Amino acid sequence: MKFLLGTMTVMAIVPLAGACAAATPTATTVPTLTPRPTAVPTPTALALTDGALVVTQAISGTFEMVENQIYLSSRQALPDLSLVDFSSSAHFHNPYTPTASETWRYGTYARFDLVKLRGHVVWYNSDGSWQHFLLMDGQATELAKGNWTTAAMGKDESNELRLLVLESQGQLWINGQFVTSLDLSRWVEPGNVMVAGMSSVPGTVMDFEDWYVWSLD
Repeated sequence: MKFLLGTMTVMAIVPLAGACAAATPTATTVPTLTPRPTAVPTPTALALTDGALVVTQAISGTFEMVENQIYLSSRQALPDLSLVDFSSSAHFHNPYTPTASETWRYGTYARFDLVKLRGHVVWYNSDGSWQHFLLMDGQATELAKGNWTTAAMGKDESNELRLLVLESQGQLWINGQFVTSLDLSRWVEPGNVMVAGMSSVPGTVMDFEDWYVWSLD
């Protein structure tokens, strides 16, 4: 272990009265050794799934866009799945290179009630932004947003989105890199986990693969 030396001991020679007087050493301070603190490693997204129950293994699929108001969307749910804490990871393939008028997004629904339409959804958008929404009875409220412009954007290129959900907090990771923390405290009920895709172009087909879900309950 490395140490930092605090205050050094100094021995002072103090003469007594008279030229031949004996010197008396006095210590001014006691040395202090301060241990250098050891850095605590930050858990990674993969480390949090060590030993966790694998709910799905390498699911692949296709989103065939159907009309849904502004966007055209498709969702794929896991039947009878009800989780509070989990990790979800999937690779999404870009259906085309986006433009100002031709856009897409993909993401993950968390703790989602398929009947009451309540839960969280986190999107990654073709303009390089991410968004976190809370859905309550089908009404969406944006809770947070930001930018992450290092993802692949070209046609047929893919990005890995990983969503960690742990009690009142969450984390979004893209291509193995931490993006942001999420506040999930406004909806902590168990629910389904879904991956989803959206496109502004009718008839768009979007592929995803290697979808894993780990239960952390």
